Amino acid sequence: MTRLQFGGVLPTWLVLLLVVFGSILIWLWYYRETRYCRLPYSYLLPTLRALAFALIVLMLAGPSLIHEWISGELSRIVFLVDTSTSMELTDAVDLGEGAAETSAQGLSAKPKDSEASQLATRLERIEHWLSDGKGLPDEDGSKESHQGWLAAQRRIFHTQVLAFSANVHGDVLSRVWDSASHSLDSDIALELPATGNRTAIGDAVSELLQGWVREPKSEELIESQDRQNLAAIVLLTDGQSNAGESPLEVVEQMAGSTVPVFSIAYGRDQEPDDLGILTVDHTRNLFRADSFQGKVVVKQQVPKGTVFQLKILHGDRTVWTQSLISNGQPSRTVEFRVPGEKFFPAEAGDSRQKAIPIELEFQVEYSGFDASPSNDRLPSSLWGVVRKNRVMVVDRRGRWETRYIKNAFQRDSTWELETVLGPEEFKAKPFPKSREDLAGLDLLVVTIDSVGGLSETQWKWLQDYVADVGGGIIWIDSGREPPPESISKSQVQWFPVRMTADVGAIAVTSLELKDAALEQRAFAFEQDSAANRRLWSVLPPPRVARRVELSPGAELLVSGMTESKQAWPMIASRRYGQGRVVYFANDETWRWRYNVADLYHQRFWNQIAQWAMQTPFAVENDFVALDAGYRTYSIGQDVPLRARVRDANQAPLQGGVVRAILSRDDGGVEEVALPEDPNAPGTYSVNVRSLLPGKYQVKLGVAGIPDEALNLRTEFMVQPPNDREMEALAANRGLLRQIAATTGGESFAESERERLVDSLRKYQKGRIEQSQTLLWQSYPWFAVTIALLTLEWFLRKRAGLV
Repeated sequence: MTRLQFGGVLPTWLVLLLVVFGSILIWLWYYRETRYCRLPYSYLLPTLRALAFALIVLMLAGPSLIHEWISGELSRIVFLVDTSTSMELTDAVDLGEGAAETSAQGLSAKPKDSEASQLATRLERIEHWLSDGKGLPDEDGSKESHQGWLAAQRRIFHTQVLAFSANVHGDVLSRVWDSASHSLDSDIALELPATGNRTAIGDAVSELLQGWVREPKSEELIESQDRQNLAAIVLLTDGQSNAGESPLEVVEQMAGSTVPVFSIAYGRDQEPDDLGILTVDHTRNLFRADSFQGKVVVKQQVPKGTVFQLKILHGDRTVWTQSLISNGQPSRTVEFRVPGEKFFPAEAGDSRQKAIPIELEFQVEYSGFDASPSNDRLPSSLWGVVRKNRVMVVDRRGRWETRYIKNAFQRDSTWELETVLGPEEFKAKPFPKSREDLAGLDLLVVTIDSVGGLSETQWKWLQDYVADVGGGIIWIDSGREPPPESISKSQVQWFPVRMTADVGAIAVTSLELKDAALEQRAFAFEQDSAANRRLWSVLPPPRVARRVELSPGAELLVSGMTESKQAWPMIASRRYGQGRVVYFANDETWRWRYNVADLYHQRFWNQIAQWAMQTPFAVENDFVALDAGYRTYSIGQDVPLRARVRDANQAPLQGGVVRAILSRDDGGVEEVALPEDPNAPGTYSVNVRSLLPGKYQVKLGVAGIPDEALNLRTEFMVQPPNDREMEALAANRGLLRQIAATTGGESFAESERERLVDSLRKYQKGRIEQSQTLLWQSYPWFAVTIALLTLEWFLRKRAGLV
């Protein structure tokens, strides 16, 4: 390879500036004399003199031709640099013999001799050692630029620098620098930002040996063209591998190859002082009357007896704090409980809003040195429920069944209960009073004999309540009285069951759980399916039940067996429009309390009520409703997005083109199509998967609906994976020694890194030779200059100017 190089006493840019402006001035000045000459002398003479001037002035830049060629064959040395976040730590490391020792506490003490140690991040020290220096102290304490390892050795090795780490995008092995793309005399300035929250040594070595590398600014791995001549791999890392394949398993598989792995360990052997929050687990939804509770796993890599504070902040307010004393263990779990009222505003807020976002930050604080302040804070979020689920229980007789159901709802703080029980209340509170009253309910529990006197208009209210509003109705029946005539009319064909011609009651000897019920949490009294079926078969059966048949489109959940082994529907369900209707053919589930109290009965009714009703949306207006489930999700967890859309007439929008627009806090935007639920017209939902960590804002885009009607937003947060990267911060010298020993390499401490030169010398097979031709001192340069001046003098004479 031949290239042009400048090495004069003046800067090249200054010389070129003199050449350009000097040549222009000489040409213009000479042209004043030659402009009256005939062509081409009028232009040619000034040009020749200007060119001669340019060649003379260019000599000040010292132009020379550099010719490089390879003698023999260059061996390839690959430096794998760990760019995970732990490599951004600042620690004091001795760089030579006689250096003063730092405290056994690692980072908590400053070096006693600044001339023998550095105080810089691990990546900065790697950049300084490999490249041409960046102002960090050398071993003699000076801050003058030094010749880095790459510059010193690239004449005898083909050297490459690859960065590796692991993050949410996957394992990354990217090219940083390659000596084949740079001349021997070019400056070397590396940029090694910490980009990953995992260290994947095994994956990095495996990908390198397979010949795969990620090119800069590329989104995909490409196959590298330089698999050949790989003489050695040099690992520059702290050795704390916490992701991907086991490094030892990878190097054991390559033990038969001829590629040794050398390593330089960055970081101290002792764990530095570090406090941090590793994980948080807490309540997902919070009511004002409840307690916010959970647990925090705190990293306490500090001396035993150290006092520190653990805090929970809501906005700029500290809502909980606890003073802790380190017990000498690397980590500890701390439980907390905070009254829910501390997180809610004094005003009630919008009654249509189900919940308000509660933003939190967990913090640890103490006065000592902290190796990694980045893990001292962990944001989180949850929903503060401002509107309870509203349920009404209606029974004109006030039987045992509905009174026990009433008690079950009263014991659960998530419900706002209204009851109409007994003849007197039923007479004083006619049901239903209006369509608007129904629309304000989430669930209606009503006995069949309480609706015998409803008009067709009121039946239409109930039908619309289920189909359009998305409400849930649980019907409780029995065989003691004939069913109301209105039940058989066409306007209530949305029932899950149909009355038979024989309206006589039946006696049930046992209950049988059907397959459809196994998928519902309300029916799961046991985790094992077989055990759950057996339990249902021994539950006290009803003495009297209605004789009914399953309607088309309904699903049977529980059937009752008679003495003649005939099965009849006991519990059935049907989706209708946006809501759900559940039917009980008997009113004796209270018998399940025999000898076990609330063990089965209350749990069953609380859960089946949640299942029967439509889960309220987080935000809604007259046209759309939007919900994204919980406020926080773990990385990799599905996020359920739901939307309900109405047209200008407040009817469910069927067949609409609905999409969710997800905007991440770092600027990323993603659009997701929401397909319509075939069983719930106007309702659209999808589970979004593989979202990156961050805070998301969700809004809807609906074709044909004006933007002002879609002015609703909800938010959720995808938490990054547990911060295993910052759990261990000391150098793992033992692992690096094992890797080196298995492959025939060597492992060095940072203070021993210059010994790497001698260890790699035996892998040298060739070198880059170089020759230099000083053009400005050469005979051709002088000859051309004299020729230009001679030709100018000769043509000047021909033009009659001499």
